[in-house]
Amino acid sequence: ELIPEVEKQYRVQPYRILAGHSLGGLFAIHAMISNPGLFNSFVAVSPSLQWENQETLKRAEDFLKNQKEMKNVTLFVSLGDEQGGISEGFKNFRELLSKTSIKGFEWQAELMSDEDHGTVVLRSHYFGLRKVYEGWQVPRELRTAVLAGGLKVVDEHYKKLSEKFGYSIPTPEQLVNQVGYQLLNNNKPEEAIATFKTNVERYPGSANVYDSLAEAYERGGKLDLAEPLYDKARVLGE
Repeated sequence: ELIPEVEKQYRVQPYRILAGHSLGGLFAIHAMISNPGLFNSFVAVSPSLQWENQETLKRAEDFLKNQKEMKNVTLFVSLGDEQGGISEGFKNFRELLSKTSIKGFEWQAELMSDEDHGTVVLRSHYFGLRKVYEGWQVPRELRTAVLAGGLKVVDEHYKKLSEKFGYSIPTPEQLVNQVGYQLLNNNKPEEAIATFKTNVERYPGSANVYDSLAEAYERGGKLDLAEPLYDKARVLGE
């Protein structure tokens, strides 16, 4: 009942991450092994795997042994400086994960020895989301931070992200704009204009795409082409 209501009321993407702490972390692992298609990724912080004589851990062992493939699922599990059954459960679970070879399943287990059961939460959510969205950033040249390979490579990057996450992730307007200005500043005006035109086609409701294309024409002395585009940007920006 909850998931359809959230999707109805909020502007969400069709990619679900379940995160929980302590008994909530136990629930996240339970959800993964009970209904692996319901969520796409999981963050289990200090999961209480000692609960009910490690019953969930036993079920997880069977699941991990018998599961051959998952649809791009990521699991991040962590533990603070904690002793007793919860520590034993984490170590046993990490060992089980180390023996898996499930296609389409990525995992990371982190022992955060400088955190306790309470403080481990925020840091784990941060590192957990970094793991889930690993590879999201577009490759850039290390020394100059320039987008490597032009628009074709950037589009290919977002195509791969779309395949990984299971829904269409378009190349953002801002990145297309960056590619255009890189070309323009590297004395490649025709390629820059073609890139800015692509941005106009993709994002016709944005004032910025018309402004950028107009600037490219203006730098080339084509004021007759630049002026109406500046007017269009002004109208959209009002």
